[in-house]
Amino acid sequence: MGAFWGSMAALSIGMSELFGRRVVNTAGALTAGFVMQVVGTLTALVSVVFFASEFAMNDMAWGALSGFGMASGLGCYFSGLKHSSATVVSPMVATLAAVIPFVYTIVRGADVSLIAVVGATVAFGGLAIIAAGTGDAVGLRSGLAWGLASGLSYGTGLSVLVEVSDAAGVWPAVSQRIVGTIVLGTAAVLTKSVLWPPAGHRVNGMTAGVFAGLSSVFALIGLAIDAPPTVVTQSMFPVVSVIVGFLYFGDSVARRQIVGIVLVLAGIGAVVAG
Repeated sequence: MGAFWGSMAALSIGMSELFGRRVVNTAGALTAGFVMQVVGTLTALVSVVFFASEFAMNDMAWGALSGFGMASGLGCYFSGLKHSSATVVSPMVATLAAVIPFVYTIVRGADVSLIAVVGATVAFGGLAIIAAGTGDAVGLRSGLAWGLASGLSYGTGLSVLVEVSDAAGVWPAVSQRIVGTIVLGTAAVLTKSVLWPPAGHRVNGMTAGVFAGLSSVFALIGLAIDAPPTVVTQSMFPVVSVIVGFLYFGDSVARRQIVGIVLVLAGIGAVVAG
């Protein structure tokens, strides 16, 4: 079941990008990030009603720490999309955001089978191939730099969620998104960016926020059930990102990226089987 919820988180991330990237292209990364965090907070609060969750300050603190990393990662990620493309940025982010928490779960004593480790290795290798297989060199260096910063931030933010107790449910997603709102809102004010998207793009921003909030909720549910497959399967989101970028934003897709996607799916299948 951890793999299922991780996959749901990955799909939610990809769908959030579909709508959020439209706001990025018109109003900027910080504006998109801020509205996503605000709506994501409300989405997480509503989710508490539907999923068994126990409020505890310790768990909320871990969620808040995660929120700082996730907000930084989101800001860097959208900045990367503005200067490059999803085919460059997303795989770098996904690889680091998956590898760091996966290694952390093992260090923390998670029980991981050999086939799951092999599958994770294959999946991460596929993500690396996707990153190396971009067909569009425009903004490559900038995209990789922003992707590195985003991936490290996301990886750290996701790793600390492993410390959340199983009984916490989705409450940490609330504190995570609240801190994200504060971080990105402050950054928007300091850079004199608008806090809310212009008319015609507000629905896109709010829809992106709903999916962003759901991605945190689904990830927390999966981590409580079985952390290793959750962190691996949620790294599937570049598959959705590449498809979204190709169909809706004109991003180019190289043949090697298709091979990388196949490897990612095969590796994730092994993780689920293990």
